[in-house]
Amino acid sequence: MELFHMHVKHVGINTKSEDEAWEVAETLARLMGLMPRETEKAVFSGDLTENMKVESHGTYGHIGFGVNDCEAAIRYFVNRGMTLREETKRFDEQGRCIFAYFKEEVGGFAIHLVQD
Repeated sequence: MELFHMHVKHVGINTKSEDEAWEVAETLARLMGLMPRETEKAVFSGDLTENMKVESHGTYGHIGFGVNDCEAAIRYFVNRGMTLREETKRFDEQGRCIFAYFKEEVGGFAIHLVQD
């Protein structure tokens, strides 16, 4: 979507444990030549996948879309029938929304937007 310079930021993969998250991350990192890195809730394979260590949104995981204007992109999707998960919104120092999930899943994947 050119309007918001939307692109796939990463794919979130739901796993059952921290060990499984590391296994997926290390396998993908090895196959793709990436470096795994850990956060509180996930182990990333570079910026390609976010392998969740804890229960997360989506039946299978999530797709994170980077956008250049998160608030405008939210309005765009809400106007097309998506429902925002208000409790997932995060804000920058100026009070602008920079992250949010939608309630609906697409193919078993939750969708979230993140400000680039």
